[in-house]
Amino acid sequence: MLKYTVLLAFCFSTLSAFSQNEKVTSLIIVDEVVGEDCFENLKGLEAYLFKDDVNNLNNSAHLDYGLKIKKVEKVYPYLVKEGPDGKYIAYDQMVPLLLEALEHTSRLIETENGKRLRLEEEYSNYKIYMENNLQQINYQLQTLQSEINGLNESMSVE
Repeated sequence: MLKYTVLLAFCFSTLSAFSQNEKVTSLIIVDEVVGEDCFENLKGLEAYLFKDDVNNLNNSAHLDYGLKIKKVEKVYPYLVKEGPDGKYIAYDQMVPLLLEALEHTSRLIETENGKRLRLEEEYSNYKIYMENNLQQINYQLQTLQSEINGLNESMSVE
């Protein structure tokens, strides 16, 4: 299994620091992100539509998309933060995971496309082979039919 270090995490996890004109001096990589793991973990998350204004439930301007915190917390506990209003998901930190999962998916698609192209070529070669065999069989059948016809004629003459 190939592992890729996601250095993009640096960019996105320090986004707020850059926006506040603070200088980031170092980065310590604590773990590698595996594309297949990202893909499987993200695949299990369920998106839903929610209203963030309980006082104004009929106002469609307050509709948002999100993920269920409990499911995110199971697979990526460090993405769930505690704020003054309770727990929330740090969606900005999910971007590197999404990119890794996307790259993994892209590799899967490339692999499957390669398999498909090989199968198409094998099918084409097999089809040509079968057409040639069919022509040979038809030729042999015609030859046998001619011989049978010749024998029938010689038997009817006698």
